[in-house]
Amino acid sequence: MKEILFLSVACVILGTGTGALLGIFFGLKSIGKTMAFTGGLMLGIVIFDLAPEALSHGNLPVAAAGIFAGVFFVFLAAAFINKGEKSSSRPPLYNVGIILMLAMALHNFPEGMAIGSSAIADFKSGLVVAFIITLHDIPEGMAVAAPLTAGPGNKISVFIATLISGLSTVAGALFGLWFGRMSTAGLAFCLAAAAGAMLYVVFGEMLPRAFAERKDKKIALITIIGIIMSGILLKIIK
Repeated sequence: MKEILFLSVACVILGTGTGALLGIFFGLKSIGKTMAFTGGLMLGIVIFDLAPEALSHGNLPVAAAGIFAGVFFVFLAAAFINKGEKSSSRPPLYNVGIILMLAMALHNFPEGMAIGSSAIADFKSGLVVAFIITLHDIPEGMAVAAPLTAGPGNKISVFIATLISGLSTVAGALFGLWFGRMSTAGLAFCLAAAAGAMLYVVFGEMLPRAFAERKDKKIALITIIGIIMSGILLKIIK
């Protein structure tokens, strides 16, 4: 129990925390490129990791239902957050950060489940899974923190808010520990929902903002580079 809790908290601090620091100190220097690159990394995680994992644990109907649920959840959240954007003094980019926080919280829950479920059978296996998750939580932390720095909070509050988005990893790890034998269809649905959430955030929020900040074709190229980099990194660490 304590070991699982330690692994999940370490993932949040080392992965999401490192990404948050990068986003805070370097993200706004070229926010269009930052959003495009981290968006590409997130798309790569969906294409090369979440979607295949969801299909391997379940079937196409379950995966499709999960993706739809994830998209619908973030769509409603984004509509609510963006509702007062025109009358609010908050920068639109800040709202993107809030939406990303919600999407990452949804995404991190099945990641935590993977840590708990694997560690319950073999702690070394859980350690490997935790290391992999820590590495690919770095760009996600950066994606959340960079737009939040455009808001009214200081750097410390942005760092704390980004870490909070990663706390669902801890909740997921405990859930995976307690319900390690949950149905594979349930895990597949969670993974697919996370993929759907990330797809909506990238195509509905991040890339439109990236093109709005920098209107040139380099944004598309940077996004593609992010996708390729994500695939290469996942191949290396797995």
